[in-house]
Amino acid sequence: MPFYHEIPVLHEFATTWEGGIWVQRRGEHPESGGPIDVLTPEGEYIGTYVAHATKTPDAFGPEGFAAFIELDDFEVASVVVRRLPTAVR
Repeated sequence: MPFYHEIPVLHEFATTWEGGIWVQRRGEHPESGGPIDVLTPEGEYIGTYVAHATKTPDAFGPEGFAAFIELDDFEVASVVVRRLPTAVR
């Protein structure tokens, strides 16, 4: 059975309004999401959200706000806005 010779390490990548960098590594399986690393605009490590603790926001706003699109039991989408902790903005 043939396999592709490369497996991506990064699953998702996003930046905040303030320049913070959110990088989601792949999970246990290549198609799944894993931990999310948060970096400063200069690339300094801030911390890691363990897998499934949160997801990368769908949009970042000013003053640390972040929007997440969530689906309910009937797959109806809602936008939930939360303020991120100061350390990860």
